[in-house]
Amino acid sequence: MDREKMKQLIAERQEQRADIFKIEREDETAFTINGHQYQLVANYRDAFDPDKLGERFSTILSKYDYIVGDWGFEQLRLKGFYASSNNNAPKGQLVDTIQDYLYEYCNFGCAYFVIQNLDVRVPKNEHNNHRNRSRPHTSKQTQHKRNSGQVKTKDSSPSSKNQAHNNQRHKNKKSSNSNEPQIRERKTKVNPVPIEQRKSQTAVRTSSSKDHPANQRFVIRHK
Repeated sequence: MDREKMKQLIAERQEQRADIFKIEREDETAFTINGHQYQLVANYRDAFDPDKLGERFSTILSKYDYIVGDWGFEQLRLKGFYASSNNNAPKGQLVDTIQDYLYEYCNFGCAYFVIQNLDVRVPKNEHNNHRNRSRPHTSKQTQHKRNSGQVKTKDSSPSSKNQAHNNQRHKNKKSSNSNEPQIRERKTKVNPVPIEQRKSQTAVRTSSSKDHPANQRFVIRHK
């Protein structure tokens, strides 16, 4: 696809989007997009163009408290930001970071505008996802048993906690011992010789076999 054909398709797409989002200005700063109230709070180098905004606008932008539009290569780009009071929003998308966004991601000295959404609309799917994330996960069967009183709660008394801790230590010790080689000490009984008889003893070197004289040992004999 050549460049001219691509430009033509982009122009057709923008015309279709312009028919979807209707922008009506009430005064220099107040306007509506499909009946939802917005306000122009910054307009650097006269960047605000209602017609171009209608062409580039998307429904997903309705969930943001602020929208930044910047110009680059004769194209308008839109970026949404949340209010600083929104605790669930990413820190990099709060209104306080708009100036950083303009410095880091926009052309130096480019024209830009900032509009405030006075009628924030959060999509239903995102609202449900946030509700599910804030609620602990439990299965329907467990929830039914809990409601009917069939699920017993664990005893949180100190004695039960100590018993559980001891059981866990015993289990860990047992599992660790099963992986290690078992070494048992072999004990032999030795009858000690009385002290008065030790003077009559002497150590003699002997060989256990005539064929292997190198295998020698010492034995105790009486004189």
